[in-house]
Amino acid sequence: MKLKPWNQRRGKSLGHEAPQGKAVPLIDRIHRVMHLWKDGDLHKVDEYLDQHALRRHELFKRVVQSLIELSTNSERALLESISNQHRRERRQAGRPQRSFIETESAAESEGE
Repeated sequence: MKLKPWNQRRGKSLGHEAPQGKAVPLIDRIHRVMHLWKDGDLHKVDEYLDQHALRRHELFKRVVQSLIELSTNSERALLESISNQHRRERRQAGRPQRSFIETESAAESEGE
């Protein structure tokens, strides 16, 4: 089985529902955020992240970072834009300047 690219996945339930009441896969949630961002509605992006507690979801952050590292061209730029926007929001709110996406080096230094 091969997962379709994010821009070929457009179901209304993407990132909201999973078959047979199962948990929504993280990749579906990431793809939903990418669509919301691409549509240009930052309020909906923020609402979705907050509604599903994704800002504090460590695995979500790590998967997004991995996708950034593996992606090319427009997909990479989109994921980086999402990450950078969150970093700006944190800075404006007076929070520490940590990225939405925890980098591998930051995660390693916390473990020391």
